[in-house]
Amino acid sequence: EAMAALEKDLAATKEALAARETELEGQKSAGANLQDELEKLRADLAASKKEGEELKKDLSETQKALEAAKEEIERLKGDLAASQAEGERLKGEIEKLGKDLAESQAEAAKLKEDVAGLEKDLAASQA
Repeated sequence: EAMAALEKDLAATKEALAARETELEGQKSAGANLQDELEKLRADLAASKKEGEELKKDLSETQKALEAAKEEIERLKGDLAASQAEGERLKGEIEKLGKDLAESQAEAAKLKEDVAGLEKDLAASQA
């Protein structure tokens, strides 16, 4: 009877041990799954960091291009202002030349009249 009780205890212990081993296997499997998930998260984090660095580089390059474009715009504004000033100067010069031309044409017309009058006087004196 004592032997039967010992065998019964042994069987119960073996059963408890088997249940515990099954539980440990489940925990190992869950631990492995968590480890896999952790590795995936680490890989995702590394990919995000790499993408972040690439975006920082792109942003820096874009900012440099923007600064260069702003400088070009300022240079072009300066060129435009200089061209407009030159255009105004040339317009003034053209107006002055137009006045000079009108005066020269008026003087030429007066000289033609004077020449015609002199030719008339000469013809009259020769007649």
